[in-house]
Amino acid sequence: MSGLLNKLITDNSIQLVGTIPQVPFSSVNVRVVNPTANDVEVKVWGSLSNSPSNVDLLEYNAVIPANGGRYESNCLIMSPGEKIFVQAQAGLVVRVETVDEA
Repeated sequence: MSGLLNKLITDNSIQLVGTIPQVPFSSVNVRVVNPTANDVEVKVWGSLSNSPSNVDLLEYNAVIPANGGRYESNCLIMSPGEKIFVQAQAGLVVRVETVDEA
């Protein structure tokens, strides 16, 4: 299945956005939009573990400008079962999409 994997609003904790389906591989797009009035930092992990660690970091404290700024990472090749996590202060909008190899 390709398309939307999941979307969420950040709450300042490390949040699981989604798990890559059991396909040979997926190309993943991660988009984070900041509708708040302040610049915000975001962390993104890709991990086979249920608790991501520093070795799993894909992005560390990327600054997303206030009032509609965005972070986007495209075409991340990920394996079946890998999980995508994010962490940012409350209020950011996260969307993850996949293109899956059948």
